Amino acid sequence: MKLSSDIINHAVSHRRHLHAHPELSGNEEKTAKYIQSCLDRWGVPYEKNIGGLGIVAWIGPEATECIALRADMDALPIHEANTTSYQSKNHGIMHACGHDVHMACLLGAIEALQTEHTLSKRVYFIFQPHEEVLPGGAQLMIDEGLFERFPIAKLVGLHVSPELEAGVIGHCSGPFMAASDEIRVTFESKGGHAARPHLTGDTIAMGANFIVQAQQIVSRLSNPIDPILFTIGVFDGKGATNIIPSIVILEGTLRTMNEAHRQAMHQKLEKLAEQIASFNQGKASLDIRHGYPVLQNDAAVTQDAVQALKSNDVSCQKIPMRMTSEDFARYGQYGKPLAFLRLGTGNPNNSGLHRPDFDINEDAIAHGVRTLVILARTLC
Repeated sequence: MKLSSDIINHAVSHRRHLHAHPELSGNEEKTAKYIQSCLDRWGVPYEKNIGGLGIVAWIGPEATECIALRADMDALPIHEANTTSYQSKNHGIMHACGHDVHMACLLGAIEALQTEHTLSKRVYFIFQPHEEVLPGGAQLMIDEGLFERFPIAKLVGLHVSPELEAGVIGHCSGPFMAASDEIRVTFESKGGHAARPHLTGDTIAMGANFIVQAQQIVSRLSNPIDPILFTIGVFDGKGATNIIPSIVILEGTLRTMNEAHRQAMHQKLEKLAEQIASFNQGKASLDIRHGYPVLQNDAAVTQDAVQALKSNDVSCQKIPMRMTSEDFARYGQYGKPLAFLRLGTGNPNNSGLHRPDFDINEDAIAHGVRTLVILARTLC
């Protein structure tokens, strides 16, 4: 299946415009208007302002049990280091996770399906805001009746991957991306002079012990066959060289591939914090901000997608599960089979996602558009 050069050129143009005008989660107003202007120009019907600034468009004869293709819209609070012609014009905001590419590929697929490749059955196209920040735009759109308003039976998503060569589609059946939670631990005591620690409860020692012993939970009290990751990224204790602070705050992330293990880790971490605080004449509290669930790729939908792509000479590669998380998983919690694939973009800057110098090989965009068109036509 071939796409015209106009479709591809338009998709690249979409990507460059969206990259140059990124917007943070929940503030994707101009992004939404740009998408709507494209849909209006092509005569594609849609509904807007779902779950905030979300958009659902559709093409094809009305039907039940339809497929939906989804792209996320929001950018990250990162100042771009690249100096390309499409460099971000919004200071301190950047599409460093490839959402500009996701939208461009979906827009390209919509234009192709509307103008060049007809559909025998309706396909829905979801432009989802707010992916990067909890509670996530998927949940917001679901809460506003996404599945009641549109007969969506299964969903496919595509995410950039600089680890793969441009145009290669990565796939993984079953558990693919981790559940994630934000963990905040607070240790409190009366603090005091560093030369008189016996008169204080040493909150610094409490925090340090918690970090070390939490890793023992991961490595010794959990089944090593099941991936669990616990990382502390913030250790905030505002003391001094001769002051033990009265409060120490730790913040980090918990990632699991199993919901039962996720709940067990919550309990173990809370118990550990309490035991350490008690031993050190202090008190502890552990707050958990529940993040996205495990992303489970449906084996049948994923297999059907890969077979359809291979039959159209798309290069596909099996890839391992990963400990990053993605709110696309929310759709699966509502009984919808998912196939979340990775689009190889190459790595021209030897960089990575969420970095200020991230960029792609734009040849990948044509492959992304073609992939979505094939899946829309074969999985519907």
